[in-house]
Amino acid sequence: MIPVLRKSGYQIIYTPVFENVIEDVLHEIKRVSGTGEMPEDYVDALQELYQRQPQQDIVLIVDQFEQALGVSHDPQALEKFVEGIPHLVGQANRFVTIVIVLRADWLYFLDTSVHRLYPQLDVSSYLFVLHPLTKEAVWEAIVEPLQARGIMYDESAVEKRVAYLRRLFDALWRQAADSPIG
Repeated sequence: MIPVLRKSGYQIIYTPVFENVIEDVLHEIKRVSGTGEMPEDYVDALQELYQRQPQQDIVLIVDQFEQALGVSHDPQALEKFVEGIPHLVGQANRFVTIVIVLRADWLYFLDTSVHRLYPQLDVSSYLFVLHPLTKEAVWEAIVEPLQARGIMYDESAVEKRVAYLRRLFDALWRQAADSPIG
């Protein structure tokens, strides 16, 4: 999805959450901007980045957001992040789309945290759930682009690739489930 957005002219800012959602977002904004000189408020930093490249709307992807909802995360950073969202997406001249990525088992905590901090923001109305990849979905992801371009393919080669990807995804899932933070 990110390459498609970039090709469509969007400026992508992708950051996973580690210790502090605000610091993580600001770090990535500074990296993308190519300068260490940016406002310390992420809303102001995004506005400044946009002003430097006014033809490029921004997609801010904040991955592993469940980290920001955990007890070890700075609650003031979470509050500041959530309070900034309406300032960015509620503008008449909206230039930022915010995508928050988190595990499904944290949706309740996201909804209650956001509602507590900013009751007018309805998280559930903007929800998109990405379901686990099925064998059929993997097959379609490989074959449909080939078919759309009229490219011939060997079904047995596709089947081998599907089997390999399924094993890989299963191993990654098991590893994530066994990890101390999973």
